[in-house]
Amino acid sequence: MDECFDAVYRWFTLNGLALNPDISEAIVVGIVALDPGTRAPSALFHLPALPFLCPKVSAVRGSLWTARCLSTVTSTVCKTASQHIRALRRIRKFVTLDDSKNIAAAVVGSRLDYCNALLYGASEANINKLQRVQNSLARAALLGDTRSSATQNLADLHWLPVRDRINYKVALLTFKTLSTHRPTYLHDLL
Repeated sequence: MDECFDAVYRWFTLNGLALNPDISEAIVVGIVALDPGTRAPSALFHLPALPFLCPKVSAVRGSLWTARCLSTVTSTVCKTASQHIRALRRIRKFVTLDDSKNIAAAVVGSRLDYCNALLYGASEANINKLQRVQNSLARAALLGDTRSSATQNLADLHWLPVRDRINYKVALLTFKTLSTHRPTYLHDLL
């Protein structure tokens, strides 16, 4: 694992990127290997050299998404989305309603929806953080005040609440995998 971190650190350095291994955590994603002859599970193996870095966590653990890392990722998403919301509020009166909706949808698509299937089964606290950001974004896009109904704003924008967006994405991925048999590694698990 140390050799993998050294290789990643060298690659980051050569490509002008910063990586501080003292405040990063690697999450090693393990999958069950299938014996080609019997298609039965054999030994658990880890994907080599694919550490996903989670900022501000000090120890390296061999587990999947830890609650602490998931909370950190959620907080980071909320922070960056809040910056976009503040920028939208500054320009909102100068753009049309359609342009405002498009900007807001782009923020939702790039920040709140990105890899949100990983949040399936996440704690209510993490989901509520993301829901507050989505509600704030909807108010900013529609020029609503703090007393406007979040449910109505989401309906006006044709947006699902965060928990439903996550469930929809997981259900869609499952449906596509079952109907197309692609990717095979997911189809075999289903």
